[in-house]
Amino acid sequence: MKNKIIKKTFLIFLGIVLIALLCGCSKSLNSSGALMKEEISSDSDTEIGSTSNIIENVNEERKIIEKVELSVQTTKFEELIENTKNKIKELSGYIESSNISGREIYSNNTRWAEIKIKIPAENNDSFKSFISGSSVVIREAVTTEDVTLKYVDIESRINALQAEKASLENLLTSAGSTSDIITIRQQLTDVIYKIESYESQLRTYDNLVDYCTITLYVNEVEHTAIIEDQGTWEEIGTNLARNFEKVGDVLVNLFVFFVSTIPYMLPFGVISIIVIVIIKLSAKSRRKKAQKKD
Repeated sequence: MKNKIIKKTFLIFLGIVLIALLCGCSKSLNSSGALMKEEISSDSDTEIGSTSNIIENVNEERKIIEKVELSVQTTKFEELIENTKNKIKELSGYIESSNISGREIYSNNTRWAEIKIKIPAENNDSFKSFISGSSVVIREAVTTEDVTLKYVDIESRINALQAEKASLENLLTSAGSTSDIITIRQQLTDVIYKIESYESQLRTYDNLVDYCTITLYVNEVEHTAIIEDQGTWEEIGTNLARNFEKVGDVLVNLFVFFVSTIPYMLPFGVISIIVIVIIKLSAKSRRKKAQKKD
């Protein structure tokens, strides 16, 4: 009897110990799971926060390339060209290319110019205000290109290549054999070349972003385009005046052409007169011979 009681007591005690251990394990598992959730949530919050910071930085430092095309009319061609050159210097810009066409001989063709200009982006509006105040703008076209992602991608590649360059330099200092040194130097040269190429691309982007490209088309006209609205009779009067002026220009051009071609026509005129005189003299001689025969 005593042995049975002892066995039962031992079994009960063992069961209580097992239950206590199971309860402790479940609590530890729950607590560790909670801790892991907290760590994951905190890590995800950190990642989200860092990503949002990167996006905000990119948005604040966007790389925008702006190109502008301006077509203008002017009755003071030379004055506008000269003033434009001075304004470009004043705004710390420069002329990238210029093509100016003058009048042809014996022609009333007007002049025109195509000038490609680089103006600091912050002075772009000032230059456009100057042009609109000095001439009549008949066309303005603006195009923009966002190269922010391309710029950031190139910067990331440069950083990765810089890290690779540092590793190769460390390997070069510890290289033992000549073949290893040659191989590492070749790899290092390739990495340096790539870094310089990417840095050149960044400098090109910086120039395009910092300087707005303006293509200016200047047309010389006798009368600029009328921007303001006119009444019916005013428009009729303006058109009649311009048409009469065009007719006058045509007559003047014909007269100038006729007078200018006199030196070329004079020899042909002299030859024609000589031929006519010879023909008349020969005709007279034939008539005289015919009269003598009669």
